[in-house]
Amino acid sequence: MPDMTLDILFSRAIPEPNSGCLLWEGAENGVGYGVFGRGGRKFYAHRVSYQLANNIEYLIGVHICHKCDTPSCINPDHLFAGSRSDNMKDASSKGRLKGPGLFGVRCHAAKLTDSDIVAIRNDTRSCLAISRDYPVSNVMIGLIKKRAWWKNIP
Repeated sequence: MPDMTLDILFSRAIPEPNSGCLLWEGAENGVGYGVFGRGGRKFYAHRVSYQLANNIEYLIGVHICHKCDTPSCINPDHLFAGSRSDNMKDASSKGRLKGPGLFGVRCHAAKLTDSDIVAIRNDTRSCLAISRDYPVSNVMIGLIKKRAWWKNIP
């Protein structure tokens, strides 16, 4: 944990009056969690806030979850410690996880289209040769051909 106080940490946040959140104004990672560097290390602002507020030196294998579901919030009253499973159950109970049926092209991370899958399955070349034409590995091509992935496509 970096050498700092809650006052120093909170000086980089602004209060949101309607929710009680303290919104981090510094750098964020790609999904909205506050981050900062000290001594060549990267720290998550919400984790440091929780640690400082609860006088905890180390958090190993512990997730710091948001009751408010606001990744940039560093208000210790909005944070709780839990396991990955606790975090997933919390997210699921609040409807924040992608539900069943979001696969294939409906999934935000899909790299292939339904027509790509059909073409891959009909292609007689080796998986390695096919993978050169698509943004996935030869292993993924093999899984597609075996119908282990993209099972929804005939």
